[in-house]
Amino acid sequence: MATVSTETIYCFKKEFKRVVRYKSRYQTFYITLPNGIPEKEVEAKSESEAIKLFNAAVLVHEGSITKKTKVILYGYEVDTCIYDSNDENDLCRILFDSQDNDCDFGKTFRGDGIGLRLWAEVHEKSEVILDGQDNYSNYEEVDSPIPESLGVSRRRNFSRPSDFKEIPWTPENEQFFIDVGKAFEQLILKLNSVLGDKKAILKFISSKQKLLPG
Repeated sequence: MATVSTETIYCFKKEFKRVVRYKSRYQTFYITLPNGIPEKEVEAKSESEAIKLFNAAVLVHEGSITKKTKVILYGYEVDTCIYDSNDENDLCRILFDSQDNDCDFGKTFRGDGIGLRLWAEVHEKSEVILDGQDNYSNYEEVDSPIPESLGVSRRRNFSRPSDFKEIPWTPENEQFFIDVGKAFEQLILKLNSVLGDKKAILKFISSKQKLLPG
């Protein structure tokens, strides 16, 4: 991969270094597009044609309208089997498997304790409106007092906004996830200290303490 030419230009009222590269394996010239355009690059069989495609892509998006809003992206995974205490035969099981978007009755389920994982982040959503074309959105994480323990690990298989549910940002919506995150942290820290050894859990039970206040 070789650099053919480099030129500093202005895109979206900012300086941008337009670099034309050549892929000898494919005998193709390509240029990486600026951030804010959903396509990653343009490519053509000649340098001049690649530049022409680049300019056309920038022109279309410079004429777009961008609507910015603040949103909360959240995701969760839960798997457990809960028996219905009102069922006399003890046969009714409420099953959760969020990976399959499943909440079913009577399904064969391997009991494996209770698992619940939750993620939440605040993002600025930029919705780009193009005349006569499909709209698209970009997301950029912004600072939030939501506990970092609810942050999304980039090592996970899903890290795109489309992998999460989206709700509008309001102080109340954000506070909900702040409270949930803090409650999770307190519960986990308390359980870790209590379940660490047999003496600790017996001492905790006999003291009649509560895992969480209230």
